[in-house]
Amino acid sequence: MPTSPNVIADCVVAAIRALNLVPPANVVKRKAPSLPPGKEPPAIVVTVGEAGAEGRTEPLTATQKINRYPTTVVVITAAGGKALLDDEALREWRDRIEDRIDDRSRTTFAALAGFNKVDTVGKAPFDGAVLPKDLNYSAQTFEVEVIETRAT
Repeated sequence: MPTSPNVIADCVVAAIRALNLVPPANVVKRKAPSLPPGKEPPAIVVTVGEAGAEGRTEPLTATQKINRYPTTVVVITAAGGKALLDDEALREWRDRIEDRIDDRSRTTFAALAGFNKVDTVGKAPFDGAVLPKDLNYSAQTFEVEVIETRAT
């Protein structure tokens, strides 16, 4: 049975919230990295693609397979006329998020049945060209590997 992308997203959201980033950011899961009307940055959006569609699937045995779920964490901040300047606070957030998601102690995904490992990858499962230009978007994409049962 395939893993629900919602379970992966819930694990990532909980892990990022536990970082207690300053200034505080609203951390949510969505189908696409967006900031709804009326919401102000900073915000962090977790987006998980479907295995087999956006992610890769690899048979292991006659009864098991590895599904890889592309999982993107998007930090949204106000551009404030500084879209081209380096943002040290944003870099610190990215480092802390990567350390938490690429968790060698396996606590981030403890609630995910069949969790195998996480790899950092470069391609987000959405088109960045459609994002509004009045905000800064910084995306990190991870590939969450899960060992699952194959259909028989």
